[in-house]
Order: sequence, then C-alpha cells, then structure tokens
Amino acid sequence: MTEAYMKHLKSKFDSGNLLQRSRIKIIYREFMKKEAFDMTAIRKSDRDFTDFQDIQNCIDLQDDESPFALHASMGAQKAYFDAQANVNSKKVIAYIKRLIKTSESLHDTKSALSVGKNLRILKHLVSLLCSCKIRVCIFHDMTLLQLLANVFGGILTKDTRIAVQKKMYKHVYHTRQLPLQCSVFLLMTVLAETSRPNLSKTREYWRSIVETFRALAAKGMAEQGVTLSDTRAITVYPEYVFPILLYLLAHSAAFLRERDTGLLSIQRALAVFFEECLGSTNECAGFLQELIRRIRALDDGYAAETTNTRILAEVSAKVLGEILKTRSLSAKDVFSFPGSVQLPHFFKKPTKSTAALESTNFLPPSFSVIRLGFGGMFTFAHSPEAQPEMLVESQSEDEIDADIFGTTSKISQAVQKLYGDLTEDDIALISWKKMRQEIAEALGVEELDEEARTIAWKAIQSLHEDE
Repeated sequence: MTEAYMKHLKSKFDSGNLLQRSRIKIIYREFMKKEAFDMTAIRKSDRDFTDFQDIQNCIDLQDDESPFALHASMGAQKAYFDAQANVNSKKVIAYIKRLIKTSESLHDTKSALSVGKNLRILKHLVSLLCSCKIRVCIFHDMTLLQLLANVFGGILTKDTRIAVQKKMYKHVYHTRQLPLQCSVFLLMTVLAETSRPNLSKTREYWRSIVETFRALAAKGMAEQGVTLSDTRAITVYPEYVFPILLYLLAHSAAFLRERDTGLLSIQRALAVFFEECLGSTNECAGFLQELIRRIRALDDGYAAETTNTRILAEVSAKVLGEILKTRSLSAKDVFSFPGSVQLPHFFKKPTKSTAALESTNFLPPSFSVIRLGFGGMFTFAHSPEAQPEMLVESQSEDEIDADIFGTTSKISQAVQKLYGDLTEDDIALISWKKMRQEIAEALGVEELDEEARTIAWKAIQSLHEDE
C-alpha cells in the first residue's frame, strides 16, 4: 500500500460517518489479512482499532445498515489483532469482555435489529476463537473462558443458536480452524436447547466430530503411537473434551440456577456428550469412568473451597451409568482403564485425604437422573421393555383387541390426568417404575401387564411430542 493511499484512507476515515468508516475498515481488514498493511503506519491510528466506541456506536445506531457496520468494525478489530507480531493480551481480554457484556444487553431486547446485532457478535466471538493468538489469550484467562462458555450456553433465541452452532461445527469439522477442545462450546449450547429436532441436529454435529477425530486418533496411534495416556492425546481424542466440559458446566449460570432442581439442562449436555462419545462400541466407557473418578478426587484449581466439580463428577457417573444401562451394561461390566490420564490445569491435588473424599456423598439421596427419552429428549428408552424398536412394531392381535375394548383410551386418559399438566422436565424426574404404579392405581388394577406398559409408554411419550 502506498503512503499516499494510506493518507487518503486516513483522511476519509477521520472525516467520515460511522457507516463510511465501517467500509474503510473492510479495506483495512483485507490488507491486514494479506499482510500488505504497514503496521507502523497505523500506530498513530491505534485508537481507531482498539477503542470500543465505534462498535458501541454501531450497536446504538437504529439503522438498517448498522449490523453491517458492526460486522465491519469487529472484522477490522480481529484482523488488527491477528496482524500484530505480539498481540496485547490485556487488550484482547478487555475487548472480548466488552463484547460479552454488549451481547448480554442485546439478549434482553427483542427487536429484529438487536437480534441481528447479537447474532453478529456471537458469530464474531466464534471467529475470534479461530485465531490461535486470540484463543491462547482466552484459554489462559479462566474468568474470560467461563464468561464465553456462559454466553454460548445462554442463547435462548432459536435461530441465533442454530446459526452459532453451524458456525462452530463448520470450523471444528470442516475448516479445522477450531481445535477439538473448542467443541466444548458447541456442547454448552445444549444448555439452552428445548427443541427435539434442534437437539438431534446438535447431536449429529457432535457425532460427526467424534467420528472424524476417532479416525485421526487411530491414525495417530498407528503412525506415532499416540494413546489416551499420551500428552498429545488431548488434540485428537474426543474423550478429553470432558474435563473442560465438566469444569465449565460446574461454574455455569445453569448450575447456579438448577442446583436445587435437578440440574436438568446440565444432565442433557452430559448425556449428549456421553452418548456420542461411547458410539456403538462402548469402548471408551472405562476411560470415561477413570476420568470421572480422577476429577472427583481432585480440588478445583481456581475455587478449592467449592464442591461444584465433585458434584458434577457424581452427576456424570450417574448419567453415564444410566446410558450404559440402556445398552444392557453396568459400570461393573466395563473394563477399568489401566493407563494414566491427562487433566487440565484447573484441577489440582486435594487438600483433604482420599479416604475422607471417598466417604463423602456430594449429591443428596433424593437426586434423580433424567430418563433418556423425556427430559433428555432422546429416542433411547429407559428400560428394556420400552425400546424404540418395540414401539414401532405393528400392533398384535391382542393390542387390537385392547383398542376395541377401550384399554388404550383408558390408559391415555389416566396418563393425561396424572401427568398432563407437568412439564417435560418434571416428567423426566419420575421413575418409570413409579409411573407404572400410579397408572395401575388410576386404572384400579394391581399392576400393568406387558401390553398395558407399552400403551402407557406411548401415551407418556405423546404428551410432549409436538413441542
């Protein structure tokens, strides 16, 4: 870039309005991306790139072009950080914290412009994670890392959440600009998910990521001997996303909000992780159990006085055990992992004795695991008698007779009366055994036979199937 052209842009930038400056920033951004930008020439203009005022002005501006202006300003800011040989971590952290605060303020506003701007900010946060320089700054600041996780875990607007999930998936699975560990943010979005189809899509994203990195791990083991105990394993083995996921969930807004009500959204996120990580072979079950055991035995490296991580370790053990149960396995059936495991720096040696920790229960006796198929929003049934493949079979003659005599109608009415006013999350906390007993009592019989159980299961599933 010639000095004359630089001066021309600078004069236009200084005299232009917000939208004009945004267009010039696009030019700056492209030059910086191509490393054709003389960084020394813009040192005097440093304020223009690191001052948040332009971005705030774009947010405040109620103009149809303001989302474009916001996008341009944020894009130039990222390019500016990337173009520096030594990025200023304090400026990066301050910038991202301001973005997060702004996103939270937009979150409460329902106007189309505000929703559009918030989507731009959230997608920009994903883009910032794609930059290795910026990502290092984020992962070295636990407060910022947690703030970012909470933002992604609190996207309540459906279309915004879907767009952010797609961008995350794209950069983990396709472009590989995001490392495997960053898929933890995709899993955090499950906390706000309430739609079955959307949750299924997120599971597909995570499944594809797991399968792809499984193949990379197998290749790494064959060519370089990279095993689960190797320090390099965290970059290719999906299981190693779990420690980060557990830690971020333990300090999430969802944990504080749901601690006394069953941690349902957190259980869902854990179930999504475990289901797809186990795959069809269940080979990693022993390693996952070892990770959970080790994490439960360690203190929180940044908040040693809290028991959040140990609480979630116990929740994880229960959720994993429930999933294994649906696969006709128990924790005792799984082979113990014989090697060592790699844990991140936010877990440290405990101050209490191992014996004291092992004898302590961090979950109350009343804690219940969601039944897969309801609060978990999965197709996997809770008990062998209600597996999905059994439910889609054509009706037998006995079932047809039952319909003729109104049994199906009576059971459906009983289910509606007992559970029709409950939310899906409330239903998820009621055991299938208790449901059978309550339905039997409502029908005036001692217990439900096999046919009645299947009909009851269908009726319960249909309560929320259209939500």
